[in-house]
Amino acid sequence: MDLKERIAADLDEARRRTHELLAPLDDERLTTQYDQLMSPPVWDYAHIGVFEELWLVQTVGRQRPAARGCGGTPPCRLKLSG
Repeated sequence: MDLKERIAADLDEARRRTHELLAPLDDERLTTQYDQLMSPPVWDYAHIGVFEELWLVQTVGRQRPAARGCGGTPPCRLKLSG
């Protein structure tokens, strides 16, 4: 298995496990904000996808993300340790 296949397999496994964690929640529970300081669970699920894409584009693909101005900082750059 080459590196790209390994990354794809690992991401598929992580997605499957995350989906299993959220599967018992109905739409109301996924979209409810339970505390002022916490987003609804579905927002966190979406953020996982956004950061996964940023990591794949920047780290694996060695490309800049298509969107600029992430949080007011041009261009958006994901900082990873290690």
